[in-house]
Amino acid sequence: MEGFIGQCKFSINDIKNHDNLIVFAVVITLLGIIFALGMGNVSAAPGDTIYVTGNSTLGNDDWNGESATYQSGIIGPKYSIKNATGTVNTNGQIYIAHEQYKGINNTQITIDKNMTINGESQTDTIINGTGTNWIFHINPGIYVTINNLTLTNGTATNGGAIYNSGGVNVNVNNITFTDNTAVNGYGGAIYYDGNILTVTDCTFTSNRAGFGGCIYNRGSMTVDGSTFTDNTAFGVGGAIGNDGGTVTVNNSTFTSNSAIYNGGAISNYGTVTVTDSTFTTNSANSGGGSIFNNGNTSTLTVNNSTFTSNSANSGGGAINNFYGTLNVSFCRIIGNTPYDIYSSGGSCDVDYNWWGTNYVGSNPVTAERVVGTTVSKWLVLTTTSDPNTINTGETSNITADLLHDQDGVYQNPIDRHVPNGIVVNFASDALGTINPLTGTMINGEASTIFTAGLNPGISTTTSTVDTETVNTDVTINENVPPVVTSTSPVNNALNVVVNKVIQITFDRNIQLGTNPWIELKTSSSGTAVPYTTNIVGNVLSITPNSLLAVGTSYSVILHSNSVINLVGIGLAAPYTTRFTTETPPVVTSTSPVNNAFNVALNKVIQITFDKAIQLGTNPWIELKTSNSGTIVPYTTNIIGNVLSITPNSLLNAGTKYTVILHSNSITDMQGNGLNTPYTTIFTTTLPPVVTSTSPMNNEVNVAVNKVIQINFSKAIQLGTNSWIELKNQYGQIKPYTTSINGNTLNITANAAFARGTTYTVILHSNSVTSTGGAGLTTPYTTKFTTTTT
Repeated sequence: MEGFIGQCKFSINDIKNHDNLIVFAVVITLLGIIFALGMGNVSAAPGDTIYVTGNSTLGNDDWNGESATYQSGIIGPKYSIKNATGTVNTNGQIYIAHEQYKGINNTQITIDKNMTINGESQTDTIINGTGTNWIFHINPGIYVTINNLTLTNGTATNGGAIYNSGGVNVNVNNITFTDNTAVNGYGGAIYYDGNILTVTDCTFTSNRAGFGGCIYNRGSMTVDGSTFTDNTAFGVGGAIGNDGGTVTVNNSTFTSNSAIYNGGAISNYGTVTVTDSTFTTNSANSGGGSIFNNGNTSTLTVNNSTFTSNSANSGGGAINNFYGTLNVSFCRIIGNTPYDIYSSGGSCDVDYNWWGTNYVGSNPVTAERVVGTTVSKWLVLTTTSDPNTINTGETSNITADLLHDQDGVYQNPIDRHVPNGIVVNFASDALGTINPLTGTMINGEASTIFTAGLNPGISTTTSTVDTETVNTDVTINENVPPVVTSTSPVNNALNVVVNKVIQITFDRNIQLGTNPWIELKTSSSGTAVPYTTNIVGNVLSITPNSLLAVGTSYSVILHSNSVINLVGIGLAAPYTTRFTTETPPVVTSTSPVNNAFNVALNKVIQITFDKAIQLGTNPWIELKTSNSGTIVPYTTNIIGNVLSITPNSLLNAGTKYTVILHSNSITDMQGNGLNTPYTTIFTTTLPPVVTSTSPMNNEVNVAVNKVIQINFSKAIQLGTNSWIELKNQYGQIKPYTTSINGNTLNITANAAFARGTTYTVILHSNSVTSTGGAGLTTPYTTKFTTTTT
């Protein structure tokens, strides 16, 4: 046999020499038999079931192995696997407990009789060759089943974990093979040259060999439900190397396997059939990133499988056929480089596959996805709606399928179909919704449900698979009248702004009917209000031609058929909604209150309303004396619902003032103004009056440490720049300090008064004021004479 690398040929004998290998295998097998016969502890226990535990305190090779736990005497589990395989009866069962088994008594195990070996679990029952030992050799003519183990770090010239030459039936179930090697030989994990090898639900990771990184096969092999990841061949066949045998692969996954030469996942020199399997990111330095089919006696058949992102330096990134027979159908083949499929001679049929696009106006050969053969039929993405005409609110079944060729011919999935699990993304336009948005193909198709909205039209839905998007239309008819869903303002709303645009929203798009009759009128008198209408989608807007009246109730009536849906079905009965416009702002309080007395001369007048306000256009606000009508200049400020009026100077004491807010001088935020003027009146505070003094005026014999007290008619404060004099009869000023307690002024001399001396106290105008700012209008004088003793 010869393989293809670039533009060169090489002989498979460069990487294998069967005659020498077989001789070597026979020698190794004989040595294993001699070693096994030489073990002093192997007993010929008559048990059909043997138990092994790798715990030295719980197992012993001197025990008979007939119990999973120690009972008495010699009844208890074996300690080593090699002893157990030598002890068990032909066709017997071996049960290996959770443990990691290493060393010479747990590796280099020769199986020379029919048996079944069972691990307690695939993950925790581990036989470890430690990179120095092979694990199992199966002699010719033997039936062996191995279940639920991890076989790791086995190393040999051929078959690092399992070597079989001439076995009748070997079954491997639920086994994990990791880091096993036959670097310069065949089958990093398994070497098989027997009758029937069955591999079921196994995992192969990081195994390495010259030919067949995981498995080298020269017999009849079936692989089912297994995964192959990161395995390597230094020659060909990163996962499986088939050398003249027959291989069937079902429902298995090959990921990131590689070969230095050909066949990153599988190299075939015999017959290989692959079904329902997935090949992703496998690679080869030469041809066949996933599979290399070599020689005119080789046949490769692949159905219902997926090849994505596989690569080779030359030839087919997914499959390379070199003078063999190749049949590939109903597969998903996408994104493999440099080509998806490359064929050099032989027979090649790659019709009825999905290439990720419909190739409208092209084909896989023209697009350089396939080289060396023709493609007359390929699968295309088709999308249908059923039914394709529905009413608003109804549903249609949207189906995307890969069951038609480019000529529209249906391919019955009962016969064959693309792999299950291909993802489909669905979408729709605004006329409806899709649920679910994502589906996976089963038997070549996936479905979703389109639900029509409330508006008629032709809705376009899309289905996308890989790089292809296909549309299908659903016609939506309408057979129900429009229904009002909301109004703005809501029915019976109060305080509606006078410039309100009335909006009525329906459950579907609308239009005005023929000769529409829509009324906007006052509810009490029925006075019609002129308006204009506008419709956007499902919203009717009614705009009065002028501002509405304040504090007025209005009715809107849509008479039958005044509004219709887009196919002409109108309102079945009149629809009425009512609202009342807002009232003008109302004064709720004033500061000072109306008719207040004793108002401070520096008072900021505040008028509070029941809502936020603003100054009207050309506002007329008066602040004046009530008797003479003298205008008082002022400034205004508004915060929220409070109007503040600040006189430019102090008000006059004891004076009545009037504030008038004329009509529309104040409005709410929508422009509704005061209907009538608002007036409030207040009187400012009077100046304080002296009611008594201590000492009294002209009092004699006053103590020299006397605190002078002057009592007023009301609470007082010192005026601005107050001028108070305390002096003797010679006009000499007496220093002092002052304090005020309510309506009492206290004058305290800084030092004792002189004896027998007359003192005068003068409170000049405005030196003392009321708390409202009204000051003494004329000076006030009082005198006293101190004691002589």
